[in-house]
Amino acid sequence: MTAAPLRAALRHFFAWATTTGTWLVVWTAIYLFLLLWALIAGEGIGSPALYPLGLLAIFILHSIATLLIFLPATLLAELLCHKKQLPKLSGGIPLAFAFFLIEIALCGYVLSLTNSPEAPAAPEAILGLLLTLSIPMGFYWWVSQFPSLLRVTFLKIRQKFSKKARS
Repeated sequence: MTAAPLRAALRHFFAWATTTGTWLVVWTAIYLFLLLWALIAGEGIGSPALYPLGLLAIFILHSIATLLIFLPATLLAELLCHKKQLPKLSGGIPLAFAFFLIEIALCGYVLSLTNSPEAPAAPEAILGLLLTLSIPMGFYWWVSQFPSLLRVTFLKIRQKFSKKARS
């Protein structure tokens, strides 16, 4: 295995771990806030199983969304940017979002095909997925691209300082 695929795999593992961890921390903060609110208001604190079940649900659902939607959209955008020599920011973001929209449309359509009476129609499923996954997709893209963007920025700064030192 060459260095480039390994670097990409590590970047995307880092992105998955970071974004999953962030959503777990957000759930913990929300749960603690609601627990404090219930104690102050003198209400019952609810089921103690809610917190670990919420953590498990976030972990599983975010992992599925990452594998089915975020990772493919980001990788396709990266490959196309690399092949066409497009810039990561001005080329990668619109491409990743376009692939994301295509995947959302496909997933929404598949969800609407289930034989369940509660299954939403395709437009509602697509809109629901779009509204709930757009921010996590953007967050995932930025986290996955952060190491390489940081490396490029560091190299540019180092190059400027080495030019000034030679002058």
